[in-house]
Amino acid sequence: MKSLIALAGLAVATAQQTAPLVHLHREGPASIGIFVSNADGTGERRLDTTSDLAYSPTFSPDGKWIAFASERSGSADLYRIRTDGTGLERLTRQAAFEDQPAYSPDGTQIAYVSNRGADITDIWIYDIASKNSRNLTSAPGGDFRPSWSPDGRWIAFSSDRGTKPRYTLTGLEPLHETSIYIAKPDASEARRITEAGLFSGSPKWSPDSRRVVFYEMTAEATAPARRSLADQKGVISQIVSIDIDSGERLEHSKGPGLKVSPQYINAKKVVWLDKAARAMRNPVWSPDGKFVVYEKLIPRARRQGEPLLSAEPGYRLTYTSGETSAANDGKRIVVTEGGSLVAYDPARRVILPAGNNKVLGASWSPDGAWIAVGYGASFDADWGTSQIAILKPDGTGLQVMTKEPAGAAYPSWSPDGKKIVYRVQGRMHRGLRVLDIEKGEATILTDGRDDHPAWSPDGGLIAYTGFFEDDFDVFTIKPDGTEKKRITPTIGIDRLPAWTADGKGILFTSDRHGFHDEAPLYDGLTAPNAELFIMDFDGNKQTRLTANKWQEGTSAWQPGARQ
Repeated sequence: MKSLIALAGLAVATAQQTAPLVHLHREGPASIGIFVSNADGTGERRLDTTSDLAYSPTFSPDGKWIAFASERSGSADLYRIRTDGTGLERLTRQAAFEDQPAYSPDGTQIAYVSNRGADITDIWIYDIASKNSRNLTSAPGGDFRPSWSPDGRWIAFSSDRGTKPRYTLTGLEPLHETSIYIAKPDASEARRITEAGLFSGSPKWSPDSRRVVFYEMTAEATAPARRSLADQKGVISQIVSIDIDSGERLEHSKGPGLKVSPQYINAKKVVWLDKAARAMRNPVWSPDGKFVVYEKLIPRARRQGEPLLSAEPGYRLTYTSGETSAANDGKRIVVTEGGSLVAYDPARRVILPAGNNKVLGASWSPDGAWIAVGYGASFDADWGTSQIAILKPDGTGLQVMTKEPAGAAYPSWSPDGKKIVYRVQGRMHRGLRVLDIEKGEATILTDGRDDHPAWSPDGGLIAYTGFFEDDFDVFTIKPDGTEKKRITPTIGIDRLPAWTADGKGILFTSDRHGFHDEAPLYDGLTAPNAELFIMDFDGNKQTRLTANKWQEGTSAWQPGARQ
């Protein structure tokens, strides 16, 4: 029996090692901890140190337990722990995203957010005694941040149901339009209690269960609200409460500033977080108002090659620090990091440091002798020019290959090594270009808002991000400009295509399944709802590879892995 078990374990390990390897650039924290302090912020202590990613804490009604979400076992699940840091217990065990717990007033149940059995986030209810869960909401759209009324009759939550995807002027950063809803715990009598067309979030109840307090802002403000502190300075939100029967509104705050996470701590007092002023996130005060529990970023950089969870067990995902290109020998990769070109083979070495000219996008030549890069002082529309350059893997032999009047970047080498496709972006010049390396001439392939081209391994197609009817999708086109085809005709942004080594599949990112949390609660993420997908080269069999609350970016297939 022992030998059979050992052989089975060896088979599993071998299968994992030979599964296809994908380098994925994830935007999001590497470490978040749960902390408890006195209500005035003194006496801070970390509650649990056994998980790198733990968030969304909340007190039980008796103040003895704290429920939270953690990724310690892979996908986000619910856990609880005593306030002294003992008695850690896992509550949910689904291969799904589960987050944002909220206790019932008697402490026997927990409302939470989950995407189990669906592609969007719904509200579910977990029974602590039986360990069973039941679905509360299932309307189209995402539901977030549930809160149970003290009398047990209602559950309030924010939701973007019934809204259409909206974006900033670039078309790439999603806005978030939500309203506050209340529903009976038996799923009856669900109704909206706030005005549509705005963002309203993180509802909490008054002690008498008559009012719901929340933070409110314009949908347009939800993009800068999650960016850097400099962007947040111009963002204004207010704390508002509403009587669920009469609809009477009260504004509890005024003036500038990004105010989030409100809560009643007694019948007359509402507290909230000034997001720009404090490092804490998602604070919840204890029932007696003496303590506050919250999440807090813990400085830690992800390691190059650090494993990431895949929603499909047939694929291995590893973290990469930027846009990545893998050589055909399967042994070398280059990554763009902060405008520099960095090689990992396997030691890290900078082969083209960022100076007056920076790097945007890289591609190995088929024989591994050269690397093509976007190279210049500016790559943005309307501001300056940049070019496609090539250099040797040791950083020598830099040659500028193009003479574009706009920002040239994101090169991709043809499999015969004779051409490079790239994009240009500027006020008067946009689209994809194909450079004939021997002739030194570039021809126009497309002239739209097209980006991130990727040449197929057999040379027959070029995949790219294209703009169509106010939306970005993945397209393919033949190198001669014929047979243009939109292969992701879905609602939402589909972009950043990357071919599998055999040319049968394409990796890409998509925000089609919406947000997993309220947009203003994020930090530094421009598109926190972007997930990684894979599909056949013709757009069939589109399969999601990630399901989390972070932002998935560029990806690259590692040649030589099993396919």
